[in-house]
Amino acid sequence: MPSFIVVGPACATCCQLLSIAGFIFLAVIGMLFRSGADTLVLGHEGVPANADAMGKHCYIAAIMYLILVMFCGCQRYANNRLAPRLS
Repeated sequence: MPSFIVVGPACATCCQLLSIAGFIFLAVIGMLFRSGADTLVLGHEGVPANADAMGKHCYIAAIMYLILVMFCGCQRYANNRLAPRLS
């Protein structure tokens, strides 16, 4: 039977918590870029930056963090449920 455990339980928990924080942070920053927050959108000379593209990239990175949250959740499940059966 193949082992699906890649990381240990402590590493999976830590990674999952940090990924949740990263997802929330990037989602909020993406919303701020898309809404046109002046402190984020204005460049050094007052020229508006491409806020929509930056917001889109923040959303893409947030989705990557969400995938990592799911992967770490699967690893926590594998460590809690499957590890006792594999030993």
